[in-house]
Amino acid sequence: MSRGADFEEKLARMYRRLGYRVERTQASNDHGADLLLSKHGRTIAVQAKSYAKPVGNKAVQEAFAAQAYYGTRAAWVITDSTFTAGAIAQAKPCGVRLIDGAELRVLRRKARRRQWLPVLGAFACAALLAYCVLDPQGAAQLASWAQAR
Repeated sequence: MSRGADFEEKLARMYRRLGYRVERTQASNDHGADLLLSKHGRTIAVQAKSYAKPVGNKAVQEAFAAQAYYGTRAAWVITDSTFTAGAIAQAKPCGVRLIDGAELRVLRRKARRRQWLPVLGAFACAALLAYCVLDPQGAAQLASWAQAR
């Protein structure tokens, strides 16, 4: 898998953990979007760029074009690097959101925390069940507590 495809796959997994429905576009002739994210009835065209150097305004143009082509409500450019001054200047009037490497690291941490929530919930249920099974009075106490709420 190429560096770009690997980056896109990592973004797709991260945004799924964050509650988005993710659709990957075709590898070639993608009309400027690598991913389409949907949440709360809002769809976003995403141009993903995994570069060692700052990302230029061509990526902003591609994302803006993808927004029109796919009919999305927003367009984002996401990189693990930074953006050039030209990209930042062009993104603002176009309404394209730029997510750089620093913001991406914050999002990844948030996604990792959300990944553990179902595990913690299952652990809490198992602990509660064990309490009720191992302590017969525990079940009665739990039932009376639940009725009081």
